[in-house]
Amino acid sequence: MAAISDLLVVATDGSIRATTGVAGFAWASTDGDWGVACAWPTSDNITVPESLAIRTAVKYAPADRPLHVVTDSQASLEQLRMAAAGTRRRDSRPARIADQTVAAAQARTAETVIHWVRGHTQTAGVTVLHRQVDRAARTAARHASANPDWYDRTTPYVTEAAAAAVASRGAGACPCGWAEPTNTAGEPYPSDPTTWTLRLHPGPVS
Repeated sequence: MAAISDLLVVATDGSIRATTGVAGFAWASTDGDWGVACAWPTSDNITVPESLAIRTAVKYAPADRPLHVVTDSQASLEQLRMAAAGTRRRDSRPARIADQTVAAAQARTAETVIHWVRGHTQTAGVTVLHRQVDRAARTAARHASANPDWYDRTTPYVTEAAAAAVASRGAGACPCGWAEPTNTAGEPYPSDPTTWTLRLHPGPVS
């Protein structure tokens, strides 16, 4: 098992502005790297920017470091699960992005793990970083079409959240700091726990 210090955790999120259809997505890692982008063409499917954020995290992470990606999109995780299993499904943009993400994960030399967290609620462990990424994604969707030169101004918040996520590693249900999601009452989330995490190993999936 890799040392905790080797783990790279990347929080991802996407957002769509209802009035314009502009989709923004963002990512930030425990190394302090972060970024925002827009998903073109515009879309009314929130799974598109959510999936693009995950793909970006997997594609650009160092191939030899264990990678844990955090998302609040169950739909994106399910698309990845079907892609990894080779399940035939309707051709769609989220499905194609999932195929590309799985291929990128298989091309890595270290394991890739995708964790689901309940959005906008939990504030412990890596969810601290995820909340700031959510903020950055919503800001990107709000500003990108009106000002093409806009750039993200949440850097201090993302940096502080990344430091908090690093401090939380080794705690919770996973060495990366991820904890099993709970409902508003702090009780276990009422969905199948097997859907909360997906492991993608290097090489073809059998």
